[in-house]
Order: sequence, then C-alpha cells, then structure tokens
Amino acid sequence: MRYFTRQQHEAYNSTDPGIAAAAIGEFNRSCDLYRRQLNVLRPRLPDDVWTFFDSVSLHDGTLLVLRVGDDIDKRFPTHRSILVNKRRLSVELEILNHDETRLFTLRYDRLHRVVFDFPTAVPWYSRFADPASDPIDDWMSDEVTAVDEKVLRHEVLFSSGATLLLEFETISLRSTAVEGRTGLPHIDPDEETGEGGGPNEIDSHT
Repeated sequence: MRYFTRQQHEAYNSTDPGIAAAAIGEFNRSCDLYRRQLNVLRPRLPDDVWTFFDSVSLHDGTLLVLRVGDDIDKRFPTHRSILVNKRRLSVELEILNHDETRLFTLRYDRLHRVVFDFPTAVPWYSRFADPASDPIDDWMSDEVTAVDEKVLRHEVLFSSGATLLLEFETISLRSTAVEGRTGLPHIDPDEETGEGGGPNEIDSHT
C-alpha cells in the first residue's frame, strides 16, 4: 500500500492523542494524493470500474469469494476439450458491502502478480483465542495504483492484517443488488455481547 498503509492505521488507533491526531492529518493528505493519482488512471479503467473505485466504499465489507485459477469460466461441456493450450489465469473477487445490500464482483485478467498474505507474519488483530478460527475479517481499505504504463495494481488491507495484491492489465465489474435487503439494523454497541470488532478503521474511499 502506497497511500493507506498499515502503519498509518496503527497510528490512527494509537492511545496517544498526539499520534492519533497527526495520523488523521496524514490520512487526509493521503486521501488527496490518492484521488489525484486515481484521476490520472481514469483513461486506463473502464468507466464503470473507475466510478466504482472513485465513489463506492467497501469499508467494513466482507470478502466472500477469492477465485483464482486457469479457465475459471469453464463449464465442462459433454465433449472433452483440449484445455492445455487455452488456459489463462484469472482472478475474481466477490465482496459484500457493509449493509449487505449489494454484491460486487471484480474480475482481473492478464495478471502479472497475485499475492494473498493471511494471516501475515505479524497478525494485526485476532478475533478468537484459536488463530485457526480467525477470519480474514473486515475489508478495511484498498487502493488502485500504476505499476507501469501497462500494468495496474489493486491492493487491499483487511482488519486482521491480511493483505491482497493483484497486478493486472484488464479488469471488469458486476454489481448485483441483494434481494430482500435494505440495510443492516442499527446495533447499539452497549448491547453487543462477546468479542468486539477490529480496530477503528479509516476509509480509503473518501
């Protein structure tokens, strides 16, 4: 992450008021710098994808599916096909927004690099006593940047400390309303039971 780093989030959640206040200022500067460079990338992204990254927040959303593989659209026809020379790596992400009202599917092709690091060498936040039961947890922040004139990079930071990095040439988007959902009910923090959530995350899409 170039603009919304793990260190920045740690400082934002510091118990030292001075460190936290400075982190907020740094975050605001990062937002401004990020938006400027995202505007530069606009001609390299489909209009709907650019609008999505510019205006939709996935903060506190859930990564439902990370699909990685060769020929992920294959539907196994009745006849045997010769696949070996047609295999192409693709990645799909299915992300449910925080209100659980919309499912976003991002598809990446012509990939140059795929890295999913979970739980990372130093896990950031553990929800359960047994690390093997821990989820990837909330989608905290993400950013799209340029690797070079041909390749773009999408990086995601999750509240567990897990990270996802995708370097790609092409990307597409599907957005689907979740039937029957109009938003999550309000939950009073004083009435919650059990373990609390992750750090008080800040949102990269601002």
